[in-house]
Amino acid sequence: MDDNSFNQIQKTYNFTLNIDYTINNDDDLLSVSTALYAGACYDAVIGSIDHNLYAEFHRVADSKEAAIKQAIDDVQRLEAFNLKVISVKAH
Repeated sequence: MDDNSFNQIQKTYNFTLNIDYTINNDDDLLSVSTALYAGACYDAVIGSIDHNLYAEFHRVADSKEAAIKQAIDDVQRLEAFNLKVISVKAH
């Protein structure tokens, strides 16, 4: 371990991504959440409010910006559902 590794303290950042994807029923939510968890979104709680999908993240990273950028990339990488992040709410 070099001296620089001690300067890189990672923190947990909490934020919510609102995602452009309509949830019509429990099966829709189960399908998309299973795919997100199987990808790189194991650190998120997936849910829906009024048929709108969201992912509440608790992500460890070097910065809030890095955590949010990586989470957006992880969500939008899921090609089977064509998910697009439409807003971010940092906590």
